[in-house]
Amino acid sequence: MWSLTVTCVAAWLLAIGFFAGWTDSNVFLLTVMAFILLGAGGYVWGEKRSSRY
Repeated sequence: MWSLTVTCVAAWLLAIGFFAGWTDSNVFLLTVMAFILLGAGGYVWGEKRSSRY
């Protein structure tokens, strides 16, 4: 379940970044967004791969 871990880490980073004031940086926001999309895509890929149909 690496995809769930990546998504949760991204959510925690976003929450920490919000309170630390890092949300002014596009690099930080784009990195967090990439982690969330990677986790979501990995989840879909894993579900499709484990399906019998």
